[in-house]
Amino acid sequence: MTSIRPQDDQWPSRVHVRNWDSIRTQMLDESSSFVAILAPNFEDRSLAVAEDICIHKNEKTNRLILGVITLQGKEEYDARDLIKARNCNRCVRNLELAGFTLGANLHHQSLENPIVEADLRQLFTTLEKGIGEYNLVIDVSGLPRTFLWRLLDYVDNGELHTRPGSRAQQIYLIYNWAESYSDLLEHESVGEVVDHVRQEPIADVISRYSSADVVLFGSGSTQSAFHVLGTVKKNAPVRDVELEFISFLRPNRFGLFWDSAIRQQELFSSTTLQDRVSKSFVFDEEHALYWLRDLASRSLDRLSDRKDHLFAIVPGGPKIISIISQFVVSEYLRKIELDFDFGKIGSGEEVTKRRYAAVGGHGRGQYLSLYSFGVSGEFSCLEVTNEA
Repeated sequence: MTSIRPQDDQWPSRVHVRNWDSIRTQMLDESSSFVAILAPNFEDRSLAVAEDICIHKNEKTNRLILGVITLQGKEEYDARDLIKARNCNRCVRNLELAGFTLGANLHHQSLENPIVEADLRQLFTTLEKGIGEYNLVIDVSGLPRTFLWRLLDYVDNGELHTRPGSRAQQIYLIYNWAESYSDLLEHESVGEVVDHVRQEPIADVISRYSSADVVLFGSGSTQSAFHVLGTVKKNAPVRDVELEFISFLRPNRFGLFWDSAIRQQELFSSTTLQDRVSKSFVFDEEHALYWLRDLASRSLDRLSDRKDHLFAIVPGGPKIISIISQFVVSEYLRKIELDFDFGKIGSGEEVTKRRYAAVGGHGRGQYLSLYSFGVSGEFSCLEVTNEA
C-alpha cells in the first residue's frame, strides 16, 4: 500500500508506486478490460512479464488483449536482432500455449524504431477493436526510453475516445528487475548526456542559466556520472550550481548495487567541489520518488528569489528510476504553473522576465555488451494519472 505524505496534498503528483500482484489480479479477472503491450528484446528479463501472465492466467481471463511488438531500428542488423527475434517468437508461442489466440486477443506487430504516430495509430486500432474503455499495461523492461516516452505522449493526451489509443482509463508501467548487470558498463562510452526533450547536451542547457540544481543518480554507467561531474566543475566558477548525487541501493540486491555505489562515490572523493556536492542514498522506487520530489520542491524555493533557474535530473539508471525522474520533471513544471496562478512566485512583469526550466537527461550512445543478465523475479509497478 502506498504511504501518504503531506507532500501529496500540495504537489501535482502524476506517478504513484503500485503493487504488481494487485494489478495483475485485476488484469486477469473477468470484471474489467485490459490491454497489455509487451516488447521482448535481447535481455532475458524482457520476457518475464509475459511469462508471469502465462503462469497466472485462468479460465476467467477473457477480457485481456495482448500486443507483442518487435522494435527494429532502420539500420540495426547485428547478433542482438537475432536474439530479439527469437525472444519475440518465443513470447508469442508461450502465450498461445497459455490459451491466447493470435489474431483475436493476441497480436504480434513489428514497429520501426524510432516510432512515428501513424504506426502507433495502427497498433491501437488493432488492439482496441471491439472493446470500449480499458486499462493499459505497458511492460517497460525491454522498451527503449525514447520509444516509451513517445508512446506515453501518444496515449496520455486527454483526447478521450477521439482517436485510437485514447480509451485508456488508467496506465500502468511494469518493470522487471534483472538478476545481474554487466561489469563492462563502466568502461563503455555512452556518448554525451543530453536533455530528454530538447535533445541538447546538458552542458549547453546549464550554460544558459545563472543558477542550477542538478540531481545525478549514480546507478548504471559511470561514464554518465563522469560527464555530469565534469559539467558541474566547468560551470561552478561562474554559476551557482549545486549537485545532489544519489546512490540507489536496492535491499534485495544490496551487494550488487553497493559495488556500483562504491565506484560512483569514488568519483567525488578527490573533487574540489565538496561544498557544491551533496550525497544521499535511496532504497526503493517509492523512496526515490519522494526524495526527488523533495529535491524539486527545494529547487522551487530557490527559484523564488532568482531571475533564472534550472532544475535538472540525470538518472544513470535503473530504468524505473529514469521513468520516475521524467515524471518529477513534469510535475515540477506543473507546480511552477500552479504557484504562478496563485501568486506564490511573483506576479506581473516580474514573472514574465523570469526564466526557468526543468530537464531530464540521459546518456546518448550504445552499450557494447548486453545490459543485463537473468531474471530476478521482482516486478515494480507505476500508475500514471491524468494531469493534475
